[in-house]
Amino acid sequence: MKPSSRKVKSLQLLSAIGFTGKVVGGLNVQSEDRGLVYPVGVGVGVWDRSGGHHAILHAHTRPVTALTVSRSGRLIVSAQNSDPGCQAVVVVWRYKEREELGRHKVHREEVSAVAVSSGEEYVVSLGGELDGYLVVWHVDTRRPLCSVQAGEPGLGTASLLCTAPCTPTLMVVGGHRLLRTWTLHPDTHRLTPTPTSLGLLERNYTCLQVDEAEEFLYAATSSGDVVKVRLNSGQGEGCWSVLVSVMAPRPHHAHNRLSRHPAPGIQALVLLGGDLLLAGDVGGGVRAYRQLQEEVRRPTCPGPPRAHGTLKYTHPKDPTRPLLQQLWCVEVGAAVTSLSVVGQEVVVGTIASEIYTFRLSSKQVPLTSTTHVRFNTGKQKRAVTAVSEEGGVVKRREVNTYWNSVLLRCYSGVILVAVGWSDGRLRGLGAESGRVLWVVDDAHHAGVNAVVTLPSGTIISGGRDGRVRVWEVNGGVGGVRMVTSQKEHRGEVTHLTLTQAQDHVLSCSGDGSCVLWRLPQLERVKRLRAHTVFLGGVVLRCGEVVTAGSDGAVMVWDRLDGTLLADLPSSQQPITCLAVTKDDSTLVTAGEDAVVRVWNWKKGRVTHEGRGHSGAITRVAISPDARLLATAGKDGALLFWKLQ
Repeated sequence: MKPSSRKVKSLQLLSAIGFTGKVVGGLNVQSEDRGLVYPVGVGVGVWDRSGGHHAILHAHTRPVTALTVSRSGRLIVSAQNSDPGCQAVVVVWRYKEREELGRHKVHREEVSAVAVSSGEEYVVSLGGELDGYLVVWHVDTRRPLCSVQAGEPGLGTASLLCTAPCTPTLMVVGGHRLLRTWTLHPDTHRLTPTPTSLGLLERNYTCLQVDEAEEFLYAATSSGDVVKVRLNSGQGEGCWSVLVSVMAPRPHHAHNRLSRHPAPGIQALVLLGGDLLLAGDVGGGVRAYRQLQEEVRRPTCPGPPRAHGTLKYTHPKDPTRPLLQQLWCVEVGAAVTSLSVVGQEVVVGTIASEIYTFRLSSKQVPLTSTTHVRFNTGKQKRAVTAVSEEGGVVKRREVNTYWNSVLLRCYSGVILVAVGWSDGRLRGLGAESGRVLWVVDDAHHAGVNAVVTLPSGTIISGGRDGRVRVWEVNGGVGGVRMVTSQKEHRGEVTHLTLTQAQDHVLSCSGDGSCVLWRLPQLERVKRLRAHTVFLGGVVLRCGEVVTAGSDGAVMVWDRLDGTLLADLPSSQQPITCLAVTKDDSTLVTAGEDAVVRVWNWKKGRVTHEGRGHSGAITRVAISPDARLLATAGKDGALLFWKLQ
């Protein structure tokens, strides 16, 4: 059995849930119906919140890396990176029709930012570090007008893009040590730059905003301050943009003294009008600031004259001033990557792929959307959500703990969620209320890595201590008793899986061993060894064991003596999860390369591949009727694929 050289087909993507939170500025709010537009893997998600409908726009072949919506909400612009040496794609969509308007392939390999002019005449895109070109695309003719190198060699790297709210020919680029204004001349199809006089100021700019009067540019930085620049765009040629001030948050009073804690870097910035700013930072805070006027100091008397021949030491003056007064702050628990305001509603997107909404008047932040869903093998039509990031029960944050596994089962009529935690505890939560029903302290030393359950009320857990333990739950809300415990692994247990008959369990470990146990006594049936870190495995109906690990190979083991039957190379990166249909005809593998592979197991070859995630895939599941495949990844997206 070895992989075939036949052509591999593409797996059909049916729908998607969640969004790619790591795309800065990717979560946008449509101004008319307040629908959400966001990147989700290789697609663009559109969520009509009024009607509750979801749609996925398909045109990209690789994950979306940049996304924006025009001010009127009629146009959507998305972009993707390409393979080395190929041209990146920028796609323009109509929002209402949910269809593609046009596209261009001008940038080389990378696109870092996209924007739409105020009158929707032009679509502007900025290439990545390998490209560096600023491209203007005409919407009516659907052709590029011009392109120019956005930055200057040695003077900074351009990675940000912003257009003016009223003038369609004015745009600003920024990045590492770079702020530059560009003006488009439609008659000559040329772009001319206007330098910005910043003196000795050097910052890493993370977000750009131009006020409605087009008088000032506000540039957020990774150091937590906001740079204010006067544009002088209507003053004629040769008039540079000049630095006004560098506004930092004012130190707050703590215990009758001034506290000067370093401000977290700002990744999202919105101008609320007047002198109010709304900023989202990498520390998970959304803060409202008021701009303060800088006090004009009275001139002081000059110092005494220096003696002849002495040296004069001069130091550059720091332009940073505490001119931002914090009005209020709300915490969302993860770095803010997107921030949008429509009316009084604020929509926040985080790097954990969570969406929060709140009103400026209430300051209460409810969770609107999160992902990671698992098929339920029972008859109840339920879904379970779990986030493998810092968090707690029902979004209550705790320190240094996270969810490792979550499963839905029914114990004596009580439906609960069994959760393994990195603090070594097992917790049982009510599926309806989220209330903690029971807690097992010190279930595993240093943390619980894997949890599987049986319909009878038995829980099997594997931990970082290399132990596999069986627990019995009495009545769902009663106590939990450990039945047996075994330690055959020298390394941590990375994965647990049950056989279809649920009379055996397979444990995988990082020490290069897999053990098949007989339940409920945990009697060792056979032990498999290889020079790899086992990350996943399944037991086929015929008794053969299929494993995968850090070497990217799929291994098949004999059902009698456990000898290696086949070693099938699948990926150059680790494979983290596997799933198999009930009849053993189809096997699904996925891992760090973000590619879903479907195997015809009888022929031993890959028949389909699915590329939709922008990060490592952490879980795959096949529906009981073997028609639907679900995959969840670190990018926060849950994708559904057509399997048959």
